[in-house]
Amino acid sequence: MDPKDDNTMPHKTLWYHLREGLKRAHKRRPISFYLLLAMPLALLLGVGMTTSTDSPRRFAFYLSLFFIFFFAILHRAIVDFIEISRSHFKEHERVYRKTLGDDEFVSRLADHVGDPPEK
Repeated sequence: MDPKDDNTMPHKTLWYHLREGLKRAHKRRPISFYLLLAMPLALLLGVGMTTSTDSPRRFAFYLSLFFIFFFAILHRAIVDFIEISRSHFKEHERVYRKTLGDDEFVSRLADHVGDPPEK
């Protein structure tokens, strides 16, 4: 019997499942997640700014890098806010149309508004 003729699939290892899970998680994560991870790294790299008191150019370089990083984070936060707001309003409109936008639902609701609660 030739091993190539065997139609059995190889067993999936633990490392395979971990890699696949990390790939799926990576696709799902927004860019702002990685910017949050980069913040402590930027702070650690910024320690060099405290030692550059003798060189104004080095201090200006570190300061400009921090401002660029800050504006990148600020831009991404604004973009995320707009995306979240859009999805919220879209979902709000969908729920409204599904409930109060439905004529049958509104007519049944109007019929039951004046009724006493059932026990």
